[in-house]
Amino acid sequence: MNYKDQKTKILLSAISLLNCIIVFSQSIKAYDGHINVDINQRKIRATFEITFNTLPQDDTIKLFIHQSANIARISSNSNTIEYKELSEQFQEEDKAIEISPEDIRNKKLTIAYSHSLDRIENENFQFNENWHELNLYTAWFPLNMEYGRFEYSISAQIPENYKLVSSGTVSNNRGFWQINQKSPSFDIPIIISPQFKSISVAQESIKIHHIDLNSETEKAIENATNSHYDFLNKTLGKSSTTNLTLAVNQFNRPMSYARKGFISLTVRNSFSIKDEQILAHEIGHLWWNKVSVSNWEDWLNEGFAEYSSILILRNTYGDENFDKNIRTLEHRIKDLPSLYKLKKENTKNQSSITYKGAYLLYLLETKIGREKFSTFLRIVHQKNIKKTSDFLMLVKDELGEDVEKFLNEQMNK
Repeated sequence: MNYKDQKTKILLSAISLLNCIIVFSQSIKAYDGHINVDINQRKIRATFEITFNTLPQDDTIKLFIHQSANIARISSNSNTIEYKELSEQFQEEDKAIEISPEDIRNKKLTIAYSHSLDRIENENFQFNENWHELNLYTAWFPLNMEYGRFEYSISAQIPENYKLVSSGTVSNNRGFWQINQKSPSFDIPIIISPQFKSISVAQESIKIHHIDLNSETEKAIENATNSHYDFLNKTLGKSSTTNLTLAVNQFNRPMSYARKGFISLTVRNSFSIKDEQILAHEIGHLWWNKVSVSNWEDWLNEGFAEYSSILILRNTYGDENFDKNIRTLEHRIKDLPSLYKLKKENTKNQSSITYKGAYLLYLLETKIGREKFSTFLRIVHQKNIKKTSDFLMLVKDELGEDVEKFLNEQMNK
């Protein structure tokens, strides 16, 4: 499989690590942590206090962390508690920590640990002293996605000559960095580098960080980011995310991903139209990020972001490019399970939610016309739609019962 094929296959799977996720009742409210990233020793030391919204009554709490993690202590209310380490995996290079909820006091759990950065096996995020990237794919912090989204506040100590970028608000005081994310999230992405070059675009609301882009590529990304962000602002109204951090690398890895106000974008030697569509998709998530990523309803994130990228490129390159992208969609959705089949079977297929979701929106636009569709997209965003049932009710109210019936039929195909 060549690079472009890998990129097409993987990039939109970035936030789907399981095909089937059963949602449990317990949930995490917040992470408060301190981390120390030692580049010389290639090691991270961390302490997290995890606050739960609710705890299970007769079940276990299970968190996943990198398999090389050396657990120093797990405690609650300053009391050390027992735990089990299991070979069960959420990803390919983690392990499970099992804890009894009966041992947790005041719904707070503290975990202190360290692990070797050299032991990260994910080839997309292996140790690089000039650009070291941590996220849920590296299993660097204790996580169970079944417990829902969370806020986080982290103080980070990194080498003095390094800079840090992340999702949320980032500040620095003499080498001690503070990261605060008040929007519910499912990941804690961090990138550190001694070589960051930074520019601000879109009236300084977007900051682009890179280490090795040539001036031509940098300018192309700057122009595209400005243009695409402005187009969606005009089309949909203001994003709920007012500031965006864009970290651009030129590594040989077939994926990009987006978090709240944060995009990690991979490009090759130059900024191609394919790279531009990836960027457009991830920018789209600044508007389409309201829905749980744990089940089939995620099509309201992924399908809308993907079709937004197609609309962005239509605005930039015209109908010929649009027709080509629709033909690609039609090819991709062949033999994929329907959205309603995913609902019925309580499963999640990333290709279906992305490409069938986008194609559903194409069919809707074709049926009602471009101008009416653009107005409707704006209403969907402003109404903060989070469920398919609410989306279909809005379709019925705004577009009519016949259009709602049409979409219901298409979602069964």
